[in-house]
Amino acid sequence: MKRCTIFFSFFLPIFAHAQPAILLTNPSFEGTPGYGQLPGGWMTCAFNRESPPDTHPVENGRFGVVQLPQEGRTYLGMVVRDNQTTEFVSQKPVQPLRAGRCYTFSLYLCKSEHLHSLSRSDNRQQDFNQPAVLRAWGGQSHCGKKQLLATSPAIDHTVWRQYSFRVQPLDSLSYLTFEAYFAEGAPPAYNGNLLLDNVSPIVPLDCQTQQPLVDVDTLTVPAYVPHQAELLELNGILEENCAGTGFPAGMGKLSNTAKTGLMEVAMSVRNRPAFRLEVGLVAADRKLSRQRAKALQRIFKKAGLSGSRYIVTVVSTGAEMTGWRCGQGEIWLRATKFR
Repeated sequence: MKRCTIFFSFFLPIFAHAQPAILLTNPSFEGTPGYGQLPGGWMTCAFNRESPPDTHPVENGRFGVVQLPQEGRTYLGMVVRDNQTTEFVSQKPVQPLRAGRCYTFSLYLCKSEHLHSLSRSDNRQQDFNQPAVLRAWGGQSHCGKKQLLATSPAIDHTVWRQYSFRVQPLDSLSYLTFEAYFAEGAPPAYNGNLLLDNVSPIVPLDCQTQQPLVDVDTLTVPAYVPHQAELLELNGILEENCAGTGFPAGMGKLSNTAKTGLMEVAMSVRNRPAFRLEVGLVAADRKLSRQRAKALQRIFKKAGLSGSRYIVTVVSTGAEMTGWRCGQGEIWLRATKFR
């Protein structure tokens, strides 16, 4: 198959200092094929009660998506919908993109000729077969859209093509988000699909010469070991959201900061079926313990984390909390194997 590489530039002419290439976790979107089944290492940004993106190809060509992967065994499928919602996924790369520096990365895109799914606008099966574009965002939190880094053209081809982008962040960005979006000039909202595979490392460039600052021929992407990688990701998310997630002493309500942090933790666990969340509540009187447990239950329900995927236990303030990733006042958190 002949490869077509297309470049898009979004940069200002200033010098970028040398730094390592930025690696992604599971850039080939390897995972278990299925509806609403995310590849490991990626977090859904479905905050609109819609289903998450899918891992393809699904057995027996279900949904009508039959493309073979460009690399590896599976790839990511995202849709745009006629109710004006879109699908997007996010992760935290190994290193952040630094403000003012220049980078390049590539990925492979195509669309499926057919993608049959239920439309919530009329509760009928529809063919999500229209072209969509890919938008790459940088942010300072999961699913954050601090800066639009790059936009592809409308993807109307059913064979994989490589697209390369040059970007220059205005701020330091710790997270990368890929979003399927409506094509420019198309109707305000419609049913379409976008397939994505094999994202390259993010390579630093000299902003003046546009030459790589690392030897791209020597770059190697670490093998993706699902459970090991997912546990590392969860531990990082727990530590990142630890500050402020506790209950104030003697109180049964969570602050808005705590709710936001616990929501992100719960969604991250929800998206990794091999793990569950353990919560340790510091011993208190029965009424206060019940209030705290209910406050947590409301957050986890809102995040879509089922009751079987978390456990709340009472711990002693003097207990040796070995293995717990977050200890914040009246609450302790850790992720453990579920199955």
